Amino acid sequence: MITFFLIPTDKIMALRVLTGESILKHRDLPSKFLIFFLLFHCCISIPMVVAEESHEIVQSGILVPVEDDSSDNNFKSEFPELKTRSQSDADGTVKEKIRASVSLNTFYSDIAGNINLNGSNISLDRDTELSRKIRLAYQGEVAFSKNFKFQFEYLKIDESCTTRSIINFDNSTYSQNSDFELVTDLYDFGLAAKVSPEEQNSSFTLHLLGGVKIQRLDQKMEENTSKISQVSRLDQNSSLPYVGLLGDFKLSKALTLHSSLKYLALNKKDSTTRLSDLRAFLIHRLNSDAPENELHWNISFGYRYLLVHSKANDNSSELALAGPTLGIEASF
Repeated sequence: MITFFLIPTDKIMALRVLTGESILKHRDLPSKFLIFFLLFHCCISIPMVVAEESHEIVQSGILVPVEDDSSDNNFKSEFPELKTRSQSDADGTVKEKIRASVSLNTFYSDIAGNINLNGSNISLDRDTELSRKIRLAYQGEVAFSKNFKFQFEYLKIDESCTTRSIINFDNSTYSQNSDFELVTDLYDFGLAAKVSPEEQNSSFTLHLLGGVKIQRLDQKMEENTSKISQVSRLDQNSSLPYVGLLGDFKLSKALTLHSSLKYLALNKKDSTTRLSDLRAFLIHRLNSDAPENELHWNISFGYRYLLVHSKANDNSSELALAGPTLGIEASF
């Protein structure tokens, strides 16, 4: 075992001063020997890390002895062990957890519009008995980060009624009280990018929207009488890209005002496309005290207006729905 003598720093500096030319030229050999002996002990008494003898941990802090089977004199640091925020964050960055939500919304709306396909001309509110009813919209959202979200929606319109007047449908004439069926599938796929500045305790967030609505429209006309029996079916598929804005204003810990607008208006020589999807509703978080990374349940109530218009050559279709909405959402 090697024993080291610790000499205070101020005394070491004093010894260095004593080694000036006046002292070194002194002819008293015992004095010179004593000076060099003290200098030797000063040099070897400076704390050093000796791996073969002490196995100490190299770290800033105070060195204190610890017990070890391989050596009697080992050292460790009194500073607490540093831990990373996440084992996967070796570079020091924090990975954000992906959040998702699914919701079911009831849409109590009437339906209006005009359908002109293959020589047909139907005014839904004037020529048919279509009435206000509850329709279901399935929505979902995946938040890859705080700034980007993927959104999707599926809305189905399935209507059956009778006609109020004589209608020319698919180059055939159908009398009053003929059976009319309208089935429309509306798919919405879009992205939301946060554009509002990141401010602490901010109650308002703004997102820029971009995506596409896909419409699959199918209509059927049928007449069965003692004199005639005929059936005709027409369909139309269209894609409508859009841009828009989405804003959330947090009124309190449990209440949020949500509004969004998706819009498109394109006019070309032989085609016209128009889309308006306006929503405004109030969101109430049922378990507002739950942490952000746990399951949240929300209910919403508001109003929605939807207009989808597509025209190509001489074929066109337009659907308009408006009414209150009520929904429930699970966010996890």
